[in-house]
Amino acid sequence: MTEKAGRGCSSPLWGFNDQLIAYTTIDLDALFVIQPGDSGTRIKQQLQYQVAQAAGVGRRFIFDPSAERLIYRRTAAALKTQPDRLVATPFNSNENKMLTSNVTSILGPYRIGSTVYYRASLEEPLIDLEGKERVDGAYLDDGELEVKNAEGKTVFTSPSEQIVEGFERSPDGEWIAFVYRTGEARLLGVVEVSGGKLLELGKGRWPSWSGDSNRLVYVVDKPGMKFADIVVYDLQSAQSRSVQGLNQFWPDEPALNHLGTEVAFVHDGEIYVTEVPGF
Repeated sequence: MTEKAGRGCSSPLWGFNDQLIAYTTIDLDALFVIQPGDSGTRIKQQLQYQVAQAAGVGRRFIFDPSAERLIYRRTAAALKTQPDRLVATPFNSNENKMLTSNVTSILGPYRIGSTVYYRASLEEPLIDLEGKERVDGAYLDDGELEVKNAEGKTVFTSPSEQIVEGFERSPDGEWIAFVYRTGEARLLGVVEVSGGKLLELGKGRWPSWSGDSNRLVYVVDKPGMKFADIVVYDLQSAQSRSVQGLNQFWPDEPALNHLGTEVAFVHDGEIYVTEVPGF
């Protein structure tokens, strides 16, 4: 256990019981797990675990649904092709466990429910750790988003004039939040995987889901101003709330806890935690 460096943090992620937050460095070369501080404060000088350190381990990571460890993507440097593989490491040890045996590059990890997935590319389906494919979900090809249901039927395709820059699937697998660009504006949409229903949320970027999949947090930039808003959208009530008291921040990379009642975000290389106003 060590102390937090204080700056250079990126990509906060809440654990399932909201008692821990994982994050990486701005160089994506280390992974840490830390206890969040009180709401309204920055996380600083907290005791933590350093889970991994190597080039690229912070590109994408999740908490293991079945154990107290992180799952992340790490290069198998000993192999000639040097593929990325999924690795699991406990919080308090360096006992790495290789979860995949692929020989080509992959993307991931992803979590839907209690299952861990990866994929060969954004044009290919998800694959679980037993090698089974899952066809439902989002596919991205040359800026065009396609959403398929459980039968493999396409239920949504983004218009050709929209350039989709990225997407994030809800933990229950039922929704896809995606960011697209039209002209200079970045806009946010949410698609229902089963039927293709589209919700347009307006301007926004960097969407992230609560653990229960009921709330979505994102950043709304304020043109001409030196701060941005964090907005939380509630699927059940179809209402949104702006997280107040942030006009001294340029928040980035927001992440909700399980019920969407608190949000962690990055400002100037440090992680802060604040409450989400009631709906």
